[in-house]
Amino acid sequence: MHDAVLTFASRAAEKIRADGLVAGALQVFAQTDRFRRDQPQFSLNAMVRLSPATDSTPRLIAAAISGLHSAWRDGYAYKKAGVILIDLVNPANIARDLFSPPPDTGARAQALMNAVDGLNNRMGKGAVGYGLVAKGAPWQMRCGNRSPSYTSDWMDLPVAKA
Repeated sequence: MHDAVLTFASRAAEKIRADGLVAGALQVFAQTDRFRRDQPQFSLNAMVRLSPATDSTPRLIAAAISGLHSAWRDGYAYKKAGVILIDLVNPANIARDLFSPPPDTGARAQALMNAVDGLNNRMGKGAVGYGLVAKGAPWQMRCGNRSPSYTSDWMDLPVAKA
């Protein structure tokens, strides 16, 4: 579960950086298989405020793992997990507060995020990441039965040949 949440938080950070946004809060969740009535059922949910709002992968991963550990209960066979970023805003519109540290504007941190994103764009998703996440782990998304995106992707349109 730890690896899955780490991967989801990392991917969410990449996506909001690509859109030029920062997150003010993060929600992490995990749940058991509700169709398995022979197993005990549980759903965990934790919200973590990010002050100041950030798009930094290490900060988002730390917040997600912290939320997971705070709500974790042993003895359950978790099936599904995820990370949701909340309060997405443009960095220029961040509401400042008197007691939080200044936002992540360090050139070094920004250069690191740009380097990681650049390598992942050039060499493929997940080429460079945080932590030791196993390739082909059983918790990764299965897309074998996904239907084509005819209405949202030009490349999936069927081609008629005469």
